Amino acid sequence: MPSVVVIHPVKSGVKYKKAVRDRGHRLISVYAFNEELLEKRRPDHADGDDISLYARDTEGVLERLEPYRDDVRAVLSGNDSSAGLADHLAHALGLPGNCVELARARSHKDVMRRVAEQAGLRIPRYRLVGSAADIPVTAREVGFPAIAKLISGDGSHGAALLADEAALTGLHRLETIDHFREPVRRWLVEQYVRGREIAVNTMNYGGKHWLDATFDHRHLNDAVPGMNPSAETLTWWMSHQWIGRLPELSCVRGVGNTPYLGHLPWEMSAVR
Repeated sequence: MPSVVVIHPVKSGVKYKKAVRDRGHRLISVYAFNEELLEKRRPDHADGDDISLYARDTEGVLERLEPYRDDVRAVLSGNDSSAGLADHLAHALGLPGNCVELARARSHKDVMRRVAEQAGLRIPRYRLVGSAADIPVTAREVGFPAIAKLISGDGSHGAALLADEAALTGLHRLETIDHFREPVRRWLVEQYVRGREIAVNTMNYGGKHWLDATFDHRHLNDAVPGMNPSAETLTWWMSHQWIGRLPELSCVRGVGNTPYLGHLPWEMSAVR
């Protein structure tokens, strides 16, 4: 039976379950989170699955997926934190997906910034530290206001705004466990840039490229009434706008003609 693999279909990613099953495909859900965490926080996480698999890396997923491998038609990422695993899995299965060379950059903030630097983009000052104890001196180096982030994950999990010297007294409240219930081993300490955040949406399909739209997040409701101004919600909405224009772009139908939806937030400081 034609099957679609969805990595981490929890929280906002649960929408993919219905999309896959509505199109008549078998749903294979892969959970790379700690199983104890899943059972505790989301005991109903497997509801609606035809098949539920649990593995932490590409090799583990491939091993458990072996009985269904020939039936898989697409691999989807249920949320930002699973993008890298989805890219590697699609590549291993010979299915459409993003390039694996940049897979880690899509889920690790330190790698993402190195790629941006190599491309010549102007980005905020940042440093990497291996211990929360090193955050104060590093924050002073990059300058206040600063922000401390886990290098992986999504949804601002573990992020802390360090507005000034006084904020450093609250570092004992920092998250020390990441989304996967693993100990945090590295933090990114970055200059906090004040300004307008502009979301730039793009579409690449069949050798053609479109700038879909740009939104000021503070005024998103003026453009799309009732829209929750989050990256996940906006990208989901954008996908359906394009599928309405080009039905073959449906992520579980368009195998072989891969659509690439891009949602890039740009923080705008004073223009120079």
